[in-house]
Amino acid sequence: DLRQVIDYARSHLAETFAGNDLQGQPTGRAYLNYVWMGQLAQAQTFSVLLALILVLAMASLSFRSPAAGLATLLPVAVTVLGIYAYMGFTGLWLSVSTTMFAAIAIGLGIDFAIHTAERLRHSLATEGGDPAGAIARLYPETGRALLFNFLALALGFGVLVVSKVTVLNEFGITVALAITLSFLTSLLLLPALAVAAPRLLGNPTGAQPDVPQKGGKPTS
Repeated sequence: DLRQVIDYARSHLAETFAGNDLQGQPTGRAYLNYVWMGQLAQAQTFSVLLALILVLAMASLSFRSPAAGLATLLPVAVTVLGIYAYMGFTGLWLSVSTTMFAAIAIGLGIDFAIHTAERLRHSLATEGGDPAGAIARLYPETGRALLFNFLALALGFGVLVVSKVTVLNEFGITVALAITLSFLTSLLLLPALAVAAPRLLGNPTGAQPDVPQKGGKPTS
């Protein structure tokens, strides 16, 4: 473990140069990589948390509902955690190429989530709060549009997977996986929330349920 080596070197230098005017400081490529990676991880954590907070605020303002904003953020958060889990299992270290996935995952993921959430909110309102009817209208209409959007993005970034340049290869893998997870979580988690807790998504402003007329045809 590099951290143990660095800690041992620091303690050894402190003991060796204790009691005199000389000081010892670790250096070399391994030490510089250790310090750089630590700073990169801290910056990554801060930027991801800040981005998620800003996305939550904007979604809540857009939907005029903190609960709906939180529900919209759920697929994005799951996507980011899923990519980090993938990196941990495969031993893919944080680097300049892999750290960029988070910003792209949040930016593209919230797009999938907002389209899905808005469609569900509108359908729940016009279907009288029936989750089954809302989901039945989601996949053939909005789901189809999101599918083509997903394919265009995933294939566009996915071509980098075959690159012989390691930086581009890692970037293509993480971004393509992030886009895939964003698409799947938006179309799976949000409909599940619509069934389990339809009030969490709420109703869009001005949407009215379909009301039957005297002739038997509903009006919107």
